[in-house]
Amino acid sequence: MILEAYAAGLFDGEGSIYLNRAGTLATISVTVTNTDKRVCQVFNSQWGGRIIEEKREPYKLIYRWKVHGKKARPFLIGIHEYSIVKHDLITLALQWIDTIGTPKVAVTRDNIKKRATILNKIHSIKGK
Repeated sequence: MILEAYAAGLFDGEGSIYLNRAGTLATISVTVTNTDKRVCQVFNSQWGGRIIEEKREPYKLIYRWKVHGKKARPFLIGIHEYSIVKHDLITLALQWIDTIGTPKVAVTRDNIKKRATILNKIHSIKGK
């Protein structure tokens, strides 16, 4: 419980939910960015994913924990009840994950419609 609440607070301030698109395919990505690698290591050890190091001059080295698609579900479920700022986005991301089928199986028309609705809601929240 404490870890999930702590993670939710960090995610509200330093996290992102976004869609990766490749043609007609799209998947949810979840990230948390911090200048202290230990933060990302805790996320990685608890929820999997990967850590990316980025150096942008003249700024400090940053670490980005990242998880995609269905693998993001346990993290999002774990922090959902504790999130304040991104609670609605987490709800939508979980709905999107529910539309993910199995590899090499076409997305159903019903799920395409659901995704369009979810995407419009995400854009509305993010002000796009």
